[in-house]
Amino acid sequence: TIERHHDDEDDIKDNIQHEVKIMEKLSHPNILQILDFQPKARLYQEDGSYEKVYSIVMELADGGELFDFIAQTSPFSEETTRFYFHQMCEAFEHMHKNGISHRDLKPENIVLSSDFILKIADFGLASDKRENDSYKGSASYMAPEVRRGHKYSGKCVDIFAAGVILFVMATQRPPFRQASSKDINYADMMRNRPDRFWKRHSKMDKHGLIDSL
Repeated sequence: TIERHHDDEDDIKDNIQHEVKIMEKLSHPNILQILDFQPKARLYQEDGSYEKVYSIVMELADGGELFDFIAQTSPFSEETTRFYFHQMCEAFEHMHKNGISHRDLKPENIVLSSDFILKIADFGLASDKRENDSYKGSASYMAPEVRRGHKYSGKCVDIFAAGVILFVMATQRPPFRQASSKDINYADMMRNRPDRFWKRHSKMDKHGLIDSL
């Protein structure tokens, strides 16, 4: 991946350097790896001129995004759901032990290798702080404390997003549009009314797997 930059694009440079710094702290088979980073690589043109670019070489994940894999197949069996959820949890454990929270977990930010091994990617919003207060993430996977603007634990919001991803893998649909009392599905779960929630979703043999989270 080659990211173009100019000297006045300080925010872009800072964001790229932040993501690289975060990812270089992590080495795990279920986390996409950076293989090389050159902050002042030269991109040559046909006329011999060049411009400075950020050059980032990353591990190949030619299985594509988890989102596309879910969308193009049927809801995962319980065995397949457990297989991928276990890999997510292994990656979380490594991230959190190293003081890193992702803060934007969703199927679009998870990729698969050619042999369908799950790898967490896109650490652009990741944080190495124990407590956060910035509004980060995607609405359908965002924990309620983030939406409310409260201080929050990055570890906890990652776990919340993992639960949503688990549901999406098992059903091919999100459990709610947003973690808000205005969303009827979310409200029923928070008010301990799971029967009402499940009536609006297809009956599955995976209730126990999801409820146990």
